[in-house]
Amino acid sequence: MTSSLLSTGAQTYSVLGKTVQLRRDHRVFSPSSHGLSFGRILRVQPGETCADIGCGSGIFAIAAAMNGAAVTAIDPNEHALRMTRKNAELNDVSVQTRQGYFFAGLRRQFDVIIANLPQDIVPPDGLKRLTDEQQLAIAGGPYGDDAIRDLLSVALDHMHECSRLYVPVYTGARYA
Repeated sequence: MTSSLLSTGAQTYSVLGKTVQLRRDHRVFSPSSHGLSFGRILRVQPGETCADIGCGSGIFAIAAAMNGAAVTAIDPNEHALRMTRKNAELNDVSVQTRQGYFFAGLRRQFDVIIANLPQDIVPPDGLKRLTDEQQLAIAGGPYGDDAIRDLLSVALDHMHECSRLYVPVYTGARYA
């Protein structure tokens, strides 16, 4: 993954075999080293349907759309959705956006589900110093796996027998 600053104030990133330009907003989680490493394993083909859950600035949604997928980017943060739309326009692709958690009330299946979810373990006194938006972006609960466990409890309803679910795990996990 590479990044550089363009004269437009946007940074470029290489993900899913595409070069994606992103403008940034301090209220939106920017691509992290974890996220960019995660981007190396993603595979999205032309014509596939894709949900990018917790889309942030839109990097995976935009790259998937550049690969020819029909993409729905979902995030609870309205600023993230605004940045995703602006960044999609900057990259000349179409991405649908939807505000909410996980599948944001959608009742459909996807070929590809990408979910780069918050997994940081933040002590209670640290949570008090974070804004609501920062907590949504990074706090994963007492063990760091709350969002992943919650996603796994609903993901099958949005998958068919050939769907692919991509979720990085870089924290302690309690999966049974």
